[in-house]
Amino acid sequence: MKNVLLFGLLFLACHSDNPQKNTTNNTLLWQVTGPGITQPSFLYGTIHLMCPGDIVVTDILKAKFNTTRQLYLELDLDDPKTITDAMTGMMMKNDTSLQQLLPKGEYDTVAANFQKLTGIPMMMMNKVQPMLAEAAIYPAVLGCQGEAWEQKFQEMAKERKMELKGLETTKDQLDIFDSIPYKAQAEMLAKSLKDIDSLRISFKQLLDVYKKKDLDSLNIMINDDPD
Repeated sequence: MKNVLLFGLLFLACHSDNPQKNTTNNTLLWQVTGPGITQPSFLYGTIHLMCPGDIVVTDILKAKFNTTRQLYLELDLDDPKTITDAMTGMMMKNDTSLQQLLPKGEYDTVAANFQKLTGIPMMMMNKVQPMLAEAAIYPAVLGCQGEAWEQKFQEMAKERKMELKGLETTKDQLDIFDSIPYKAQAEMLAKSLKDIDSLRISFKQLLDVYKKKDLDSLNIMINDDPD
């Protein structure tokens, strides 16, 4: 499942003094509190990409959200610098290209499969870090034009004129990808494009477990995945 197993965390500073406590592991919404804390916060586990119809804001989630005053996503999506840094940081260093990382025959196969799935010529993504380029294939994996929970929460925050902040910087996240050798990233991309049906199945399994809010099974899936 590789980079699709990147889960976001939503942190909400809340005004409610008496929120109900969760008593089950089948939940994505958690209360964060402790001694001396009179305004508990909430933590919501998100997955970055789902079909729009699968992103459902329940009544209890909306109610808790509407009692909050700040929204923390992984990144501050309201900060223009977040986007500009991402555009710069997603490129491979030292003028490295995918063509240099894969044998010609394998590159040609990757390029053909990538364009077939995305409609984007591989040459346009040739110098993008392969694990980031792979994100472009997920609409084909999902069978829809995916959306992110982050988009939904950002829209809800704007409606309430809520302050939006980020837990990390773009550099924090890109440093994770930079720590993975480009050659290994290229091989992962080639594997995903070669085994696209397997990727569809594994991602569907992940989404099914996530939608059931089955954290125990989700934990097993993540820890058993070789990537």
